[in-house]
Amino acid sequence: MSTGTTLSSTSLAALRDLYGIKVDGSAHRAMVDVNALSLILSRLTSDLKLTLSDLVKKSFTESDIINSKNKKKN
Repeated sequence: MSTGTTLSSTSLAALRDLYGIKVDGSAHRAMVDVNALSLILSRLTSDLKLTLSDLVKKSFTESDIINSKNKKKN
């Protein structure tokens, strides 16, 4: 991905197009979408220079996890 690239949408199809990922099967089928997402995640984290640990830290805070557990108890 080049610096300054913009997307017209953040849809799965737009991300697949951005990274040139071909689908093997029909889009919107569970495993097809999961496989596409795994390839997108790998390329996106590489472009952003994030490790899996960095990604999790940026995505979830301790309070998010605690709040999620509290909601499940109720």
